[in-house]
Parts: sequence; C-alpha cells; structure tokens
Amino acid sequence: TAAMKKEKEMLISIKNALIEGEKVLRFNDIESPRLESELLLAFILGIPRFHLVLNNSECISQIQMSRFMDLIVKKTFRIPTAYLMGFQEFYGRKFQVSPAVLIPRPETEELVEWILKEKKSCKNVLDLCCGSGCIGITLSLETKVDNLFMSDISSSALEVAKINEKILGNNTTVQFIQGNLFENITVNSFDLIVSNPPYVLEHEYALLDKEVKNFEPGLALLVENPEQFNWRLVSGAWEHLQNEGTFFMETNPVFLESLSGMLKNSGFDEILVQQDLSQKNRFIRAVKRRQ
Repeated sequence: TAAMKKEKEMLISIKNALIEGEKVLRFNDIESPRLESELLLAFILGIPRFHLVLNNSECISQIQMSRFMDLIVKKTFRIPTAYLMGFQEFYGRKFQVSPAVLIPRPETEELVEWILKEKKSCKNVLDLCCGSGCIGITLSLETKVDNLFMSDISSSALEVAKINEKILGNNTTVQFIQGNLFENITVNSFDLIVSNPPYVLEHEYALLDKEVKNFEPGLALLVENPEQFNWRLVSGAWEHLQNEGTFFMETNPVFLESLSGMLKNSGFDEILVQQDLSQKNRFIRAVKRRQ
C-alpha cells in the first residue's frame, strides 16, 4: 500500500545513518568523525560497535535516528562522548561517568596493571582522589581486597563512585570519605594507597582540548601549588601506611624528580618510576619500611 511504501521510504539504513552523522561531525571539525558516529549509533541501538558493520543494511526507526542525530548535534559542541553516553570502559568494565568526574583514561589502566602485578591481595586499600572509583573498584574486583576506602574532595564525584560500586559490586567492604586528601581519613594501617590526583599545571590547562577544558571538572585536573600538594600526599601516605605498605601514584612527568626526593626524604624505599603508553614517565611507586 501507499502508506507502507511511504513508511519504508522514511526508514534509514545503519550505513546511511552513519554517513549522515559523520558528515555533520566532519563539517564541524570534530576529530575522528566516523568513529564518533559509530560509537554514538552503537550506543543508541544498544549493540557492540562491530555489529554496525555486520548489519549496515538493516534499518533503524525514526525515533532511533532522531535520538542519534540529537547526540550528533551535542557532539558538535565538543561534549565528551563518554558524557553523552554516560559511561566509559575501563579495564573491561563500564564505569558510569558524569561531568562531576574525570573520564577514566587508558594510561590509568596501566597503573592498575602495575599494581596487580605487585599486589596479589590487600587487607586495607585507599583510593585517594577516587573520582569515578575506577581504580579502587577495579582493584577490588581483580584481586583480594578486604576493605576498600575511597576518598574525594568532591561529594558529587563520590556519588558517582557509589553508583559504580553498587552496579559493579564485589565482596569487599567499601567506605566512602569526603575530604581534602587525608583530611578525614582515620585509618593508618593501609597496605596500599593509590592516587591519581589533579596534576595539570595552569599553563598546561590553557592548552588542553576544548572537550577536556570546557567539560571535565577543573577540580580533578588543576593543581595550583604542586610542591605543597605533593608534599601533603607523600607525608600523608607515610603516616597512613603500615610498615611494608606501598604507595602508587599517577602524576605529571615534570613532578617525578621532586616527588622521588620527597619520598626518599620521608623514608620511603624501593622508589620506582614507570612510563605510560606514550613512553612518558607517569607513575611512581614507593614502599614504606621502618628502619
């Protein structure tokens, strides 16, 4: 019938929807327009991205197309894709994200990998400046952790971490603490403290991509007085770790020399620096040993 024919004409194939999305993104100078188009359409359809290629002749509904194009338009304003979808994959799991937290990065997975190589089980773990909770939660799911403490200065970031802990679940006892670094942390028998704190300098912040600068929380990125901040981190870690406890940190390559000195002066041992995916010195580890 004419109505069925009209309805068929209104339907759009996955292939053409992707072309349409890519065209709009390319026109607006969005990086990797094809990839972004695929990510957003796969999200709308609730299917893995590779399924788009396998089923590119299949049609999507008008409602799906409308929702897809709505996200495409939002993407032209350079809103991070993870915020548009509401999640980011980290170590094989989907972590909920919002503009209250930094989007988990692949480099941080490298830090988790390093910790897992060294720590097969932990009694008490502190994830300091936890954000979405991706480090602490991943560690508690990948190895034996009895008690996990997650701390952040931002109450809205902690709310996101709580959601992730609830969704991803584990057998670990979890406590959430709001405070500035070690401010409200009363436990001083951690065998592991890990931190991915703010470490972007002001002049670096000005040069960040618009996606990061305009949408991700400045509180989780910017560090105003790095010497003072890092000293509070190091001295707090020494105070709250038990003997033989380990401190791991992700940081700015420019801080590593002074951080190494601080750790040594505090009494830490086995200080080791490791590179990230782009061969930049990014992570540091130190062990507390009382003489």
